[in-house]
Amino acid sequence: MNSLILTFPRCGSFYLQQLIHQNSGIMLPKSHIIEGSDKKDLISIIRNPQDSIKSMISMEMHYNKDYRFNLKDIERSYIEMNDYLTNNNALLIRYEDLLDKPQEITKRVCRFLGKEILSVNYVNVLKDIKEDNHLVSSKDSKYYLLVDIKKEDLVDANESYFKTLEKCI
Repeated sequence: MNSLILTFPRCGSFYLQQLIHQNSGIMLPKSHIIEGSDKKDLISIIRNPQDSIKSMISMEMHYNKDYRFNLKDIERSYIEMNDYLTNNNALLIRYEDLLDKPQEITKRVCRFLGKEILSVNYVNVLKDIKEDNHLVSSKDSKYYLLVDIKKEDLVDANESYFKTLEKCI
């Protein structure tokens, strides 16, 4: 298997990985690291940067109480990831579609991987699987409401997001 889920943090990669594994038996590796991947078939999830970055920061704050972030550095990382994905012919999935139409997305990704499936059965890992001492959703953290990121703080990331959405399945 020469595939990899490559995604910006807090974009649903664990959810997609579990859906694919539950329905095809394929366990796709996943990474947030752009450089050095020898994988040819990239799969990624595109999420609104305001939501993604807010989720990432609140999770970092939850686990590292002294966390200090530089919003411009995070925004630049988001843009670099989107540029890499659009320039490397990745299979791109809208985060909202993954949540709203998990069965359809699972079938499409499995088809992309060369494993046709007729029906999709899954446990909703976002709600039904809890790991010890681990938050599945950033919204479960008390820090989520404290992180205030405005649309105008992410002008370049938003522009990159809309450009990348045009290439989503």
